[in-house]
Amino acid sequence: LRKGQVNICIVGLGRWGTNVLKAVLESVEKPELFLCDQSPSATGRMAVTHQEHRPHFSGDHKEAIDKYPIDAAFVVTPPATHASITRDFLQAGVPVFVEKPMAMDMTELESMIAMAQGRGLTLVCDDTWSYDYRIFSALPPRQADNKHLVLQWADARPPRAEGEHVLWDLGPHPISLMRRCFRQFPTGVRFEHNERPDRELRISYEFSTEGRCDIDLSWNSLDGKVRRFVASYGQHAGRGHCQLDAAVGAVTPAPLTMAVRTFLHLRNTGYIDEHSAAVVEILSWTKRQLEKAPTTP
Repeated sequence: LRKGQVNICIVGLGRWGTNVLKAVLESVEKPELFLCDQSPSATGRMAVTHQEHRPHFSGDHKEAIDKYPIDAAFVVTPPATHASITRDFLQAGVPVFVEKPMAMDMTELESMIAMAQGRGLTLVCDDTWSYDYRIFSALPPRQADNKHLVLQWADARPPRAEGEHVLWDLGPHPISLMRRCFRQFPTGVRFEHNERPDRELRISYEFSTEGRCDIDLSWNSLDGKVRRFVASYGQHAGRGHCQLDAAVGAVTPAPLTMAVRTFLHLRNTGYIDEHSAAVVEILSWTKRQLEKAPTTP
């Protein structure tokens, strides 16, 4: 290992893991890299494209933990694996930046937070400092008499893994925005969906302040676009309409790079991302309510 370098481990070298690696290289001068993925083709691709950085490769993140002193870990794997991999790093005393959602249920989340707090380790989710905060800043101003927020989140692609649900994939983004806007836990929820609520779902949240937030989640395109994120106040999209993907695309440097830099700056502070934890709480509650809801659209 090169003396004085920041030792960074990235677990998961798919599309978003590649983006995280790019952000790390933009944020840290000559980091010592430990890249982990179960796919030999993924590690082989990285060995070619990042040869000049001399990364270490492994098919198992536990091997990297056992062999090397890791200063910071990035977990960019399927959601069902977030909790177990994150706990492995926390157990080893490593601060963690985990892809959304932070966990898949409250039991997993509480165990992660307890472990991080008990060891004084930083634990964050990328949404808080990457897209969500900047999207929130781009929201049109809400008029005092209008407490109805509408968020549309669409990404035209098939599920990446068996059993993947649109709520856990796309839901963290708009639910994070909803929490920033209403600053309270919903008091009620209703659903509208077709025969595949795991792919396309409308959620209507109600709040004690008489506020309402409608969230449309879809793995089908809107207006022929591959990805589209839209916010508006009231029933009509024309009132306070904002195309959020365009607003985020205008941010420089890239939101993910800013998120990575913030995490690395705070990695030794023991910071816990309470906002993203609250998002998981809402997601878990929503999933339970959806399971109990009538099956008819």
